[in-house]
Formats: sequence, C-alpha cells, structure tokens
Amino acid sequence: MSRTSTHPIFWVAPHFDEWHVQTDGADRPEALFDAREDAVEWACRVAQRQSPGIVRVVDYHGNITSQFFFADMAGDLDRRPAA
Repeated sequence: MSRTSTHPIFWVAPHFDEWHVQTDGADRPEALFDAREDAVEWACRVAQRQSPGIVRVVDYHGNITSQFFFADMAGDLDRRPAA
C-alpha cells in the first residue's frame, strides 16, 4: 500500500472480518475496527489532527474507493491580508 507523498497517508483496508488503519510505510496497523465506518472516522480524526494528511479507503480488491484530504488551516490564517 505504499505511495510516495510528503503528507502522512492513513490507509483504511479490510482484513478478514475487520478493518485496519495503517500509516503509509508502517509494518503493523495502528488500529483495528469491526466496522468500516468506525475505521474511516478514526483515521480522519487522526489525519485532521496531524494535518496536512490523507486518508485512503480501499476495498477487498485493493481499489481506492474513497479519499479524504486534510489541510493545515492555521497556516492560511497567518497569511490573511491585514485589515
């Protein structure tokens, strides 16, 4: 599941009857969940806290079915023009 990126990528993928969340390049999953929705929600919360970050959800065939991008909004606030 490895891809080249400067932002952390969190992969949500099925593993038998569970869903795991694994950071790109990690040897083991960071978390396991019974439901896909719970895994996606957790991965999105973590990616948002560590923004910028990406969450990619794959199906049982390894196809990317969803992708979520999280940007660091704090940096944008610093670059607003002064009033």
